[in-house]
Amino acid sequence: GDAPCFENFEEAEVRFQPTYKRVKASESDVSKGIPRFDCDQPRMPGWCDRILWRRAADVEVKVLDYLAIESADYSDHRPVCAVLEVGRLSS
Repeated sequence: GDAPCFENFEEAEVRFQPTYKRVKASESDVSKGIPRFDCDQPRMPGWCDRILWRRAADVEVKVLDYLAIESADYSDHRPVCAVLEVGRLSS
């Protein structure tokens, strides 16, 4: 369900693999889009890394891209980035 602390926040549709708990992948895995998860820990993979925003009533937000950076494998998380176009609505 929705958490009250995130009420009125928005997020783009998530179309990338879970970003946690990942292990370092080989170059061939990354190029093939094969995620590797840490199976030694009793945790399910999850989407812990997210980008949320809350807009003002007169602001339009258009999502141009929302993705995980698979090549950034220096941690057990994969960072995510969003490209947003933000502008004022015409009155």
